[in-house]
Amino acid sequence: MHYYKRNIGDYHKKAGKLSILQHGVYALLIDAIYDREKFPTEIEAIDWVWASTDEEEQAVKFVLKKFFDEENGVYVQTRIQEELSNYADFCKTQSEKGKKGGRPKEKANGLSNESQRVSNGLDNKAKKSLTTNQEPLTNNHKPSKEVAKAPVFNFKKELMSFNVDENALNAWLDIRKRKKASNSDIALNAIRREADTAGMTIRQVVQMCAENSWSGFKASWVEKASVNTDTPIKKNFVDLHTDRSWSEGL
Repeated sequence: MHYYKRNIGDYHKKAGKLSILQHGVYALLIDAIYDREKFPTEIEAIDWVWASTDEEEQAVKFVLKKFFDEENGVYVQTRIQEELSNYADFCKTQSEKGKKGGRPKEKANGLSNESQRVSNGLDNKAKKSLTTNQEPLTNNHKPSKEVAKAPVFNFKKELMSFNVDENALNAWLDIRKRKKASNSDIALNAIRREADTAGMTIRQVVQMCAENSWSGFKASWVEKASVNTDTPIKKNFVDLHTDRSWSEGL
């Protein structure tokens, strides 16, 4: 028997004053008894809990004397004995069912006794129970027709929150659509990161991309355009745009 119920309240009510060592001995001993489905002698109990010192052996003897009854040299506990007996009866019943073939055989019409009972409807007792206990449904019982949906990311709406020019934004979105650029939150985060690197606002970036037909933006494009020249950056973007590696978008 590899499973048993343990009532924590009952255990501590009866064994709450045990020392830590005695608690360990008692718990190990109970496990061993259920596992072996038999009760021990004193020597067996010492062996089952692996007691190896005088102190541990004394703890075993104390637990046996306190919580078990000696019967012809074997230490028995009534509650465990009842559970082992019930388990043995259960195993015997299951074994007998198995010898008989388990589930009822199908009859000539293809239905087992249980299937016929179900097909004929619930018995009177079940019907009465349903009639008595059934309560009318309230609005709280009705399934909700509304299913919570995850918020959908809106690329344009997010950009508008940065106070960008809407005309420039619409033009830029059209460029991104033609170049099949993804309007995802990942793309937006990449653009924001590049804008921060270039020291520009999102409004400036959107305007610049719309004017130069860029589907995306890289800080390096701005930095390259401004190296060793006093000419405003904006005047160099047309020349930069002829370089395909700069004009490709994200």
